[in-house]
Amino acid sequence: MTTRLIIPGQREVVARDAARGATAGGVPTPPVTGLLDVVEVVETFNLSPGARGRTDAPQTFEARDDDILEIEIEGGFKLWTSPPRYREEIERLKPESV
Repeated sequence: MTTRLIIPGQREVVARDAARGATAGGVPTPPVTGLLDVVEVVETFNLSPGARGRTDAPQTFEARDDDILEIEIEGGFKLWTSPPRYREEIERLKPESV
């Protein structure tokens, strides 16, 4: 099964370092573990106000159930979740978005 994500931002070039500890500014940090060596970054989106303003229409992405979503908010805090879990949260918190 897939979850269709509608993203109000800009699609960016996929950066290999995105899943390997690089910060939002792209500055690499030394890895603490090799666990992320098997993670493949499939898509990257910028949801900053500037990126949203440069995008005429929301981007769409079909996330598979075995994908991992990484959501980074201002300040660099990152949340990792599965598409099914994200879908459940959206259905509960904002049902009109489903």
